[in-house]
Amino acid sequence: MGIRYDQQSAYVQERRKWEIRPTVIEPQWVSPQTIDGKVRAGFMDGTYVEPIPMAEGGKGGWPFMPYPKTLFKAIRADGGPKIDLTQNCSIVVQNEQEDRMQQGRGWYESQEAAIEAIHAEDREWAKLAAERNFEVRRMSEKARAEVQAVDDVNSNHVPESPHTPIKKRGRPVKVAPVAKE
Repeated sequence: MGIRYDQQSAYVQERRKWEIRPTVIEPQWVSPQTIDGKVRAGFMDGTYVEPIPMAEGGKGGWPFMPYPKTLFKAIRADGGPKIDLTQNCSIVVQNEQEDRMQQGRGWYESQEAAIEAIHAEDREWAKLAAERNFEVRRMSEKARAEVQAVDDVNSNHVPESPHTPIKKRGRPVKVAPVAKE
């Protein structure tokens, strides 16, 4: 069970000053239980805190302000992507213009979205690599050697190998001159 605080305790009174909306502190989900022979649904257990209204000196009813807002970017690490706050994986934006600019640069509003973006990028790279491997299997030995040479030079995935033009044998086709008028 979650910790229950008395409504008159100093902790709850201090929390009331700083809360903007009604909240439950120290919440913990309690699974369905059988009480008096009846199965009761699960519920959140904790201490309900009603904020002090602004008129009385608290912050209750304070209008929602979207900025400043924190944005996140995940990094690749052993065991999967993660948000590491010691490696500049979060920034604070002050207005909508900064927000749109940073989201265009790959920053996300939630940590979950940043981690999902890394997973999506990895899936896209895997798909590109599978498509390229399928194409390489159907190439001639000489073409495979060229692809292998490109792979040896580059450490990153190369989605498409540069094409070497094949010189056709025989005479070039005669082109009729364009009549001038």
